[in-house]
Amino acid sequence: MLNPYEKRMLNRELKVLLQATEGCRDSMHEPDMTAFLVGTHMDNAWGEGPPVLKDGWGEYAEQYLGLYPHESARVHWFNLADLIALARMAKIEE
Repeated sequence: MLNPYEKRMLNRELKVLLQATEGCRDSMHEPDMTAFLVGTHMDNAWGEGPPVLKDGWGEYAEQYLGLYPHESARVHWFNLADLIALARMAKIEE
């Protein structure tokens, strides 16, 4: 069960994720974007990207996924643990 702070942070991250992937298929099949992963440790520490890593990790930069939509000049950073949490909470209609 999420506490109010966790709900607020995950909802904020979900909103940015939906904006970053706007125009992509719901299945994310062949999206017109580049994705890359940085970091070596997984944790749900919240911070702002881009991550600043020291020896591959940092307090607020554990493992981040960078999404770079080709029509945008901006990289969107997402904490990988948060993305897994959002996926675990997803409900897919039958």
